[in-house]
Amino acid sequence: MAIEEKLFKSLDLLRSTNEYSGDVSQRNKEKIQSCAYVTDTLTNPTTRTLPNFHHLLTNSFEILFQMCNDIESDVRLVAEESLNKIIKAMDNENTNKVLMELHKEIKRNGPARSLKSALWRFSILAGLIRLPKRKQYLISLIPCIVSISERSEDLTHEALMNSLPKILKSLGSFLSDSDVKTLLNTFLNNVGDASTVIRRASANCLLTICINCRKPYQFLSYLLDTLLELLMPIAGTMVSVFLVVGVLSCLRLLIPHIRKIEGRQEIQGSFGITKKTKAIQVGEEKFVQVYRLCVHFLLCDDDSVMSAALDTLSSLFQNCTREFKNLLLSGDGIEAGDGRCYFPTQLYNANVTLAVSKPTLPEESRKQNDRAIFSSLPDGSAAE
Repeated sequence: MAIEEKLFKSLDLLRSTNEYSGDVSQRNKEKIQSCAYVTDTLTNPTTRTLPNFHHLLTNSFEILFQMCNDIESDVRLVAEESLNKIIKAMDNENTNKVLMELHKEIKRNGPARSLKSALWRFSILAGLIRLPKRKQYLISLIPCIVSISERSEDLTHEALMNSLPKILKSLGSFLSDSDVKTLLNTFLNNVGDASTVIRRASANCLLTICINCRKPYQFLSYLLDTLLELLMPIAGTMVSVFLVVGVLSCLRLLIPHIRKIEGRQEIQGSFGITKKTKAIQVGEEKFVQVYRLCVHFLLCDDDSVMSAALDTLSSLFQNCTREFKNLLLSGDGIEAGDGRCYFPTQLYNANVTLAVSKPTLPEESRKQNDRAIFSSLPDGSAAE
């Protein structure tokens, strides 16, 4: 009982942080000492045999996650280290309790620093979740991921980008097709965000969801079609610069995996059994559309759009199919476009309208330059 009383006293002292108005340095020392006592108590094997240990663990985790968002960096570091020591000291039986507490903190969707700590630790321990419980954890995590993706802090999106690959590596095989589409549509809403960090994190999360689900090739193809549709609106529609950069960044990450994943096995059923399935081939016209988009936006006067278009073209050329390369090297080349799609001629960035300039290079010189560039591409020979 004496151990429990001292532990609750330390937790109460940490909980009453905002009510303290005395010396700040003294208060920080008390918080650091209290965190250390909580850590020593919970890592003691004797404490883990108490009948109300789960209750003590719940209260301690809640307070330590609050300390992870403290104003003082020293207190935050001590709280992070305390969580690490407590988790490492848990045996297999108590690991499930730790996972439950981490899940509660993720579901709470609290301050960015606290959420980052919970996400990262849950991703590390996700592989220890028992197989019968994995689908249950995943179903409860999907609404949490959707809620986190709707936040505006860069830190939360970075935390999600770093944690999601490890989480879905263990739980992704239990995603249903509707769950995958829900998550994809959620992150697609952030592709055109004004924040560079959010756009980059969303692009990586989209790729992570596709390659860790049961049908990676099918959903990579679905994502490619959806991204292309975002930049092919009806005539007269203005397109955001942020959306163009975000979509091109997604395409740059997506194209290499479309080639790599061909011929791979896909997961069938709920027990992770792999079975050879017929891959859904991405048509050559999709690569042509990506090429046309990139070449079109190279003529834009916005540096970020031009850089994104160049990076996407580089990814496309390094991972192009033999058929697509032969089309590039053919005498006729690729036409500027046809009546089946519309490419916007203007972009907007806040109140600034950006016009796309017209090429001034002579036709014969352009063909010669194209042949010189494409002759160095892999998998094929130059056209006669």
